[in-house]
Amino acid sequence: MNRTTILTALILLALYIPLSCAQQSADFEMDGTVLVTYRGSAAKVTIPKGVTAIGDRAFEECKSLTSIIIPANVTAIGDYAFRGCKSLTSIIIPTGVTAIGHSAFYGCKSLTSVTLPASVTAIGHSAFYGCSSLTSITIPASVTSIGNSTFSGCESLTSIIIPASVTAIRDYAFFDCKGLTSITLPASVTSIGNSVFSECSSLTSITLPASVTAIGRYAFNIGASLASITVDSQNPAYSSVDGVLFNKDITELVAYPAGKRESAYTIPAGVTAIGYGAFAGCESLTSIIIPASVTAIGSSAFWGCNSLTSITIPASVTAIGDWAFFGCESLTSIIIPASVTAIGDGAFDGCESLTSITLPSSVTYIGNWAFSGCDSLASITISRKTTISLLAFPDGVPITYSD
Repeated sequence: MNRTTILTALILLALYIPLSCAQQSADFEMDGTVLVTYRGSAAKVTIPKGVTAIGDRAFEECKSLTSIIIPANVTAIGDYAFRGCKSLTSIIIPTGVTAIGHSAFYGCKSLTSVTLPASVTAIGHSAFYGCSSLTSITIPASVTSIGNSTFSGCESLTSIIIPASVTAIRDYAFFDCKGLTSITLPASVTSIGNSVFSECSSLTSITLPASVTAIGRYAFNIGASLASITVDSQNPAYSSVDGVLFNKDITELVAYPAGKRESAYTIPAGVTAIGYGAFAGCESLTSIIIPASVTAIGSSAFWGCNSLTSITIPASVTAIGDWAFFGCESLTSIIIPASVTAIGDGAFDGCESLTSITLPSSVTYIGNWAFSGCDSLASITISRKTTISLLAFPDGVPITYSD
């Protein structure tokens, strides 16, 4: 190769390199040191070294992106930053990052593992929602709360260690984590939000530390796998009897694990309230004995107890909550005592085996859809003084008035 050819090649190379860099730079829209938007379509991306923050929606729906290198001086990852990057398989979050925004990695279905550095103090709600291939996540001791729906739908996650710094686990934090087989709640946790472990269908047991003083609705509506809930004896707010969760003085039944195999259950004497969703999804139960001490049946208390054939409501009960017996499709009869004054919305909706119902004159209010879906109902007896709400009964069912 002669000197002229070599010189020409060097000139062309010198022209190409700045052109290539300029093209790469053109893919990034910047506002100072904040990366506002990535406009390219590369599978592998290296964020420029001068960037200190990845802005909201910067890489949203970059479906061809498989890996990304984030420079060490980045301190924040914005809301929806990588939302919908369904081909992203791995990411290394540098040690300078302190905050991960809401829905930052929402729907990153190919992401298999994430290590959060010790610098991270805040994880936004839904940050890893729907990361269905995520098998492991390391949460640093700097994090104090796990936000709403943070790991919802991470169905490949089998275990997770929550650091002792965490005091609150917010609503739906681990909802639908179907592969989760174990979880340890540290003694620092004081509150567990609504539906935190709902649909975690591989969890067989839960142990609550002494620190937990607040539990949201449906927190343990896990399904047929959960067989027991254990509570530290030093807990001031809750207790456990034979794997069933109660408040401390056993006056409210909070949650009956749907995975218990018994077909019959007798609620302990002294219990005055059956909590929200307490027996929801307990498909093995065919009968339940409610003691005379119970005055309230909470909303959704027996939701989806589809093997329940009969239940006697004691004369102490004054109200039946919304959707209390929704979907109890095997329930053939029920006696409403004269103490009951109100039947909530959808209370017996979907009780398709119920053939007749007699409501005492004490019932002054029947909620919307209270007996909707009771397709076998042949007769209804009520008082003329009772207020009947929208679609309370199936169309065409004859009503007989007791007065």
